[in-house]
Amino acid sequence: MKFKTAFREIAKYFLLSFSITLLALLNFYNGTGHAENMLSLFYAVTIPTYYFFIFFLVTLILFPFSLIPFVRYVIILPKILLDFLLIADVFVFRIYRFHIDLMFIDMMINDYQGIGISYYIVIIALILFLAITLLNIYLFKIADRIGVKPVKYIYGILLFLFVAGQSIHIWGSKFNRQYITEYTPFFPYYFPTTSNSLITKVSHNFTFLIPEDFDPENKNTNPVSNRKSSGLFNYPLNRIEINDTLNLKRNILFFIVESWRFDMMNKETTPDIYNLAQKSYIFRNHYSGGNVTIPGLFSIMYGLHSSYISYAQSDPVKYKTVLTKTLAEYGYDIKVYTSQNFDRFALKAMFFNGIKPENYNCIYKGKTEVIDSILTGKLINDLKRDKSGTPWFKFLFLSSSHFHYNYPPEYKIFTPVPKNSEGFLFNKDIDARPYLNDYRNSLHYEDALFEKILVSLKQTGEFDNTIIFILSDHGEEFNDNKKGYWGHGSNFTKYQISTPLIIHLPGQDEKIVISKHSSHIDIVPTILKQFLKCKNPVSDFSNGYNLFDLPDKRNFVITSYKDKCYIIDDKVYSTGITINSYDVNDINTPVEHYNYSGLNAIKQEERHFIKNGD
Repeated sequence: MKFKTAFREIAKYFLLSFSITLLALLNFYNGTGHAENMLSLFYAVTIPTYYFFIFFLVTLILFPFSLIPFVRYVIILPKILLDFLLIADVFVFRIYRFHIDLMFIDMMINDYQGIGISYYIVIIALILFLAITLLNIYLFKIADRIGVKPVKYIYGILLFLFVAGQSIHIWGSKFNRQYITEYTPFFPYYFPTTSNSLITKVSHNFTFLIPEDFDPENKNTNPVSNRKSSGLFNYPLNRIEINDTLNLKRNILFFIVESWRFDMMNKETTPDIYNLAQKSYIFRNHYSGGNVTIPGLFSIMYGLHSSYISYAQSDPVKYKTVLTKTLAEYGYDIKVYTSQNFDRFALKAMFFNGIKPENYNCIYKGKTEVIDSILTGKLINDLKRDKSGTPWFKFLFLSSSHFHYNYPPEYKIFTPVPKNSEGFLFNKDIDARPYLNDYRNSLHYEDALFEKILVSLKQTGEFDNTIIFILSDHGEEFNDNKKGYWGHGSNFTKYQISTPLIIHLPGQDEKIVISKHSSHIDIVPTILKQFLKCKNPVSDFSNGYNLFDLPDKRNFVITSYKDKCYIIDDKVYSTGITINSYDVNDINTPVEHYNYSGLNAIKQEERHFIKNGD
């Protein structure tokens, strides 16, 4: 068969076959409610085109088979599998309120009765698969009956709808438009386009299209619908009840260091933090909620498993973290100093929506060591100027310790450092010591910035009334597993997910080491229950525990940008593009027997704040 003829046949077949996909996708609109306006309706209509082109591209991978007469039907196999997966997800989502991933598939294959699937369901699934297969074969056979010209027009219309829909989502994500972003959690494997930098450029260069400060309803917030929300997220479960009798309100400082791994809090690398730690709580076995920044910060600020992040992003103003919302109700003055752009991924809206512009210090363009110094200076100046006696919450996030590891020349105390900071990209087994030295120098610099804050706290008399949290968003690896992994975001061993956590309480003068496993998700419940004495049970607003009352045994959900893992008894079960399992301390130690009952239990935690299906 000629190339052109084969391609036309596939294009026609796919157009016919997509009717199956579309019927499945229509089920996911249930629960989204009515579109709030015409733009929301138009965007909703464009969502299926995302699946159309993704499925079409996957099908084209097998295009060479279409040129061989005896095996040409192989090309429809991806479409059959994807349709079956999508239809199966309709039922799974309706019951469990989460979408099928590779870990769930593995559990179905190896322990289907353990997750509540009977033989009857298995038989129905097989019949469904057979029906989808036969229908796709039939559509493939009759595809050539369609004229070429109508197909071209239809593809053109679908491409227009796809581009328009993704452009709308870029805009809706940038400006926190809930009536656009709320659709995302309902649809499986749907990752709509976001581009904060693109929309910012458009706003800057074409202000007649999108003003840079576009927010017609209310500066720093997004328009919240008056209709009853159809979202999946049920957070918090109940309104937070503050304690009106709380008289002593302590200041709270978050000092967050980028990419700070668990074994780099020591006397040589971070001497000033180390010295304070000798009079603080030290959590020896502490996990972030992610091996990258966004889920790491989300778990700190929300006290939730980071797998909930897309639900919060669907309406970031409505689902603002209870931490800053409650602090504001208690009368706290909230100030932010960050070297990361929190407009990305709706973090500003989720963490600090409604903050006064003068209290939000965000500098992310320039040399990170200079930016970190400026932000530290701003925090210190605010400490010196504030004489009101109002309790405060200050959030400082420093980025010098992110690769490329930046610091002023005088902090180059660990040597040698690499001549080429990117040498490991070309040789995964290169000597790690120079790169580790470079990293330690950047941490040493950030430690010096912390020391300046500490001095200022003492000089202003605020030290004895301030609870200090010192931690990181995630860890950093230097080929510790001897598998060629560097940096973060590539696996879930302790080198990438375990960070220091030090908590200093006012008046504390002794070191207390906590060896039980702790997590970023424990910080919010600790603040709300231990220090603010909120009346709600922790389960109303968090998956975590009070850090001063940790359980002897627990499990974790930790995510990356592309995948996530479950940690049970120090065993990592990761799922994403592939599934993998290994010991959290050593990726070279595989897990021989999966703990399916444990996996099923922890997946229930991921449903705790999801509304039940109708």
